[in-house]
Amino acid sequence: MSAEAEAKSRRERRSVVAELEGALLRDAATFPYFMLVAFEASGLPRFAALLALWPLLWALERALGRGDLALRAAAFKQLRPPFCEDDGDDVAAAGEQHKCPPFRPVIFHDGRLVCRPTPLMSLVILLWLPLGALVAFVRIAVGISVPIQIIPRIAPYFGGAVVMRAELSRGDVAVCPEGTTCREPFLLRFSALFAELSDRIVPVAMNYRVGLFHPTTARGWKAMDPIFFFMNPRPVYEVTFLNQLPAEETCAAGKSAVDVANYVQRILAAKLGFECTTFTRKDKYRVLAGNDGIVNVKPPPAADPAPWQRRLKEVLGFLLH
Repeated sequence: MSAEAEAKSRRERRSVVAELEGALLRDAATFPYFMLVAFEASGLPRFAALLALWPLLWALERALGRGDLALRAAAFKQLRPPFCEDDGDDVAAAGEQHKCPPFRPVIFHDGRLVCRPTPLMSLVILLWLPLGALVAFVRIAVGISVPIQIIPRIAPYFGGAVVMRAELSRGDVAVCPEGTTCREPFLLRFSALFAELSDRIVPVAMNYRVGLFHPTTARGWKAMDPIFFFMNPRPVYEVTFLNQLPAEETCAAGKSAVDVANYVQRILAAKLGFECTTFTRKDKYRVLAGNDGIVNVKPPPAADPAPWQRRLKEVLGFLLH
């Protein structure tokens, strides 16, 4: 056996020991990560219960010097945060030290909380939730009263091009070529369908800012997305209209639809200060939800409840989960 093969065999048989805090996690404070799991996986009752235990956990860790006991007391379930990535064998191992590499940027992640749920921020979230839910329903009620025509996202193989051509014959159409959203400063690859259907293209840069809750999810209840957006104290959408594409940058000049879509992606990324990626909507849902992001539409039941009843049921289900 060669020396390289023997070294590889020893590495495969070797056990690696690493500290959870400061090595596998970005921060040495473990409490926010357990709070994150309690909120995302167990719901508000366990989130509130763990926050109520924080003074005792702090006393065990600081006053009594029993950090290990505090860590076990907080371990409601195994923690696998979305804030770190596997990067080879560069971890602290028994008997030798390896330099930990810098964290790579995370493009896809899920969950509702925007800020790290430190004890103070967790208390703020709990106190804001009742008022935030009321504010969200008021904002949604006002929004429903404003008539807006919305064309649902339809894949090209379902006749999306036919539908969009019919709408273009009536007037302007707004298209979201990413097909989804990305929370980090990255743009996913654009679908080229819009470039195939028209040479009159006006790029529009859109960005949103929230303080407490992410308004999108891949694995959670999609119907809760607008509620969580409007539950933020000051949700902001920034919309910037750019100049219409010159004719030489469209398919009318002989460019392919893919080249036009990539060009629009680049100028929007430059305007927003984002980076372009080649990831697609399918990539996002495969990473976060293990599917292609396609929802099988089922016929509604005979006694379909009113929209406000469905939203109330979803909110109560989240609060009591």
